[in-house]
Amino acid sequence: MSDSVIEKLVGPADRQSTDDDLGPCDPEIQLSGILAELARKFHREHDDFDSVLSEVCESARTAIPGSEHAGITLITENGKLDSRGATGELPALIDKMQEELRRGPCIDAAHDEQVVLVTDMSKEERWGGFSETAASAGVGSMLSFQLWVEKEHIGALNMYSSKTDAFDDGSADIGLPLATHASVAIAAARREQQLRDALDSRDVIGQAKGMLMQRYSIDSEQAFDLLVRLSQQSNTKARDIAESITKRGLD
Repeated sequence: MSDSVIEKLVGPADRQSTDDDLGPCDPEIQLSGILAELARKFHREHDDFDSVLSEVCESARTAIPGSEHAGITLITENGKLDSRGATGELPALIDKMQEELRRGPCIDAAHDEQVVLVTDMSKEERWGGFSETAASAGVGSMLSFQLWVEKEHIGALNMYSSKTDAFDDGSADIGLPLATHASVAIAAARREQQLRDALDSRDVIGQAKGMLMQRYSIDSEQAFDLLVRLSQQSNTKARDIAESITKRGLD
């Protein structure tokens, strides 16, 4: 049998299989791998809350196609915006613009919409003067994801590009589950930070109370009442008053 007939039946004898023979990589498998790696990063031990936010932003910038910068917009207790974890200076600048105007994609994502896409900031009309200012600052397109967990609106994860049409369906497909992982990680880190702050406050207040009790021959309850009155009169947190006493003394 001739070589040409054999090749027609089984292909050339020395032909090696390649990655192309296996077809394109399954997007779901690729996404699963990305999320698994992000989950390991987000849930490992961190030194503080800020390091978690920085890790989320850097991971998002790397994983979401089209991203040049990433930043997190947190909603504070008084409803203001707190720009954190950014991979550059641009996210904080954009957050400041939105804070002043009280409108923008980060605000919409943080409060109302799961995903907010801006394909061309220079042509965007949803937020009045914000879009023109943001475009002048170098934003070509944006993609914002809501950070939400346990009925709590945490804020928004925001992706930035200097190019228009930088984000597509693939960017959103990766960003949505990533934002879900990030929401859980941020909420857990914030609770841990609040616990640490509460314990630190208790320790500091306890030390200050002891100093007041010794100095003025008063009991624990009277010492605490004194801290509260000082706090109210000076419009300063009781913890800050206590910290000042422990560091500077009562002289």
